[in-house]
Amino acid sequence: MKKILMCVIILGVLVSIPSTVFAFSVKENFSMDTDLAERVEFGIKTSAVFFRDSNLDETGFNAMANVSYDIYKWLAVGLESGWTFCKVGNDNLGSPNINIIPLLGDIIIKPFHYELGYDAKLVPYAIVGLGGYFNFVTNDEELWKSDIDSSFAHKYGAGIDVFANRNLALNLEIAYVFSSTTLRATPDGGSQNSEKIDLDGLYLGGGVKGKW
Repeated sequence: MKKILMCVIILGVLVSIPSTVFAFSVKENFSMDTDLAERVEFGIKTSAVFFRDSNLDETGFNAMANVSYDIYKWLAVGLESGWTFCKVGNDNLGSPNINIIPLLGDIIIKPFHYELGYDAKLVPYAIVGLGGYFNFVTNDEELWKSDIDSSFAHKYGAGIDVFANRNLALNLEIAYVFSSTTLRATPDGGSQNSEKIDLDGLYLGGGVKGKW
């Protein structure tokens, strides 16, 4: 609960600070004009993942690629996928590795665009994602056999893009993703153990983006 609250607080700060510090033209940024010079955005990022389930090691790793399309200057839709790794820390389950292939459709809201000059700009955003986790396991111990269900996932986050020019940006993002699944593990010659695993996690990372 503390991590969820922290995520919500940081999300609000990321989106609201620029509008407080700088003078923005909200009317212009929320224009319904669709005549945009650059619409398609592609990005890659890596993140540390902090899981809350006691069956998992607290920290995991995530790498993602995303593509989005600007409908308006302040609104975009996107798709993201990649790989997340975490390790089960429960000996009753054989301590397997969980590999997650996320596939999420995103709605991205960019209410403020602060022009820094020379085509550089600062763009904070909020993001909501909906989709699935395609999960599979690998075992460190050969005597165990494990399998895991795929699961529904939803994401809530915020970030900042710092454009060095019209086409290249550095990105920072924080997000919380909710998902849960069932892990089944069977020791050699033993009975099956089954456990519900919460894959909820706080993602904190950054990367680069290109826009055309």
